[in-house]
Amino acid sequence: MLPWKAWRFIGLNVVRALSLIALLLVFVSNVLVMVHDVRRTATACPDKPLTCSQFPGQRRQVIGFERSC
Repeated sequence: MLPWKAWRFIGLNVVRALSLIALLLVFVSNVLVMVHDVRRTATACPDKPLTCSQFPGQRRQVIGFERSC
């Protein structure tokens, strides 16, 4: 039989593993939602490109997209 400290150590590692799995699932879900939103926006108005509405001069820092159909 393992001592109490060993069971506590194993239990905390199980909780840590479950939290990492949950974090990974949330991250994957966010990425999938972003891909879905971009695809939906691109198919709504295929003739107009996406433009950055808040920072038109900056290419690297894109905050929001504007689509006017």
